[in-house]
Amino acid sequence: MRRLQIATGVLTVVMALALPTLSSATVVQYGLYDTGVDTTGNSLAGGSTDAHWLLNGGGAVVVNSGFPIPPWVDYSAGNGLSRWISVDSGGGNGNLPISDQTFTTTFTLSGLANVTLSGLWASDNASDLYLNGNLIGSIPFGTYPNYSFGQYTTLTASLQSDFHLNGANTLTIVDHNGDGTQPDGNPGGWFGVRAESLTITGTAVPEPTTIVAGALLLLPFGASTLRMLRRRAA
Repeated sequence: MRRLQIATGVLTVVMALALPTLSSATVVQYGLYDTGVDTTGNSLAGGSTDAHWLLNGGGAVVVNSGFPIPPWVDYSAGNGLSRWISVDSGGGNGNLPISDQTFTTTFTLSGLANVTLSGLWASDNASDLYLNGNLIGSIPFGTYPNYSFGQYTTLTASLQSDFHLNGANTLTIVDHNGDGTQPDGNPGGWFGVRAESLTITGTAVPEPTTIVAGALLLLPFGASTLRMLRRRAA
């Protein structure tokens, strides 16, 4: 009887070790793309339409590397492969009125827990960042030389209730074009946003079918061990 109890305990431990467990954090994209890149993550040319981001429900256009860059975060190698997106390749050409411009992208999550969204973003002018309608960050327009478009701001979201863990998620940047504090005093004008190194980090959740399959594989081993120990006990 004692041997049978020990064998049962050993079997339980072996089964627990053999079953899938939550893996360590793994980085996955789940259809989440930086601004101004193609499906492989490489930079798009100025004037291209960004297939992954929308502007006010329509196409967002990649901004050329010329004016107004600088003073926007430029396209040098150290600033990543993302690109500014706007209404046209010239960022509106300085002719736009005071208005809110809404940029959106979607991505789908499945089979993850402990999810975190991280990355960088910049905007001209001030902007607010939303995940599924929940505010997760803001950039004030700032003052010289720290304007909202001159450097990246870190973004992060880890509150699980902000995510749709099994379904589509929407990331939104509302760009406030013309907040009355632009350096030249001109409300409105050029506008654009740039998102860089957007990353989803999480732990994989094993599917129930995988757990059951692992347990079934161990049943023959367990039955054989118990029969052997019964014979010895007898």
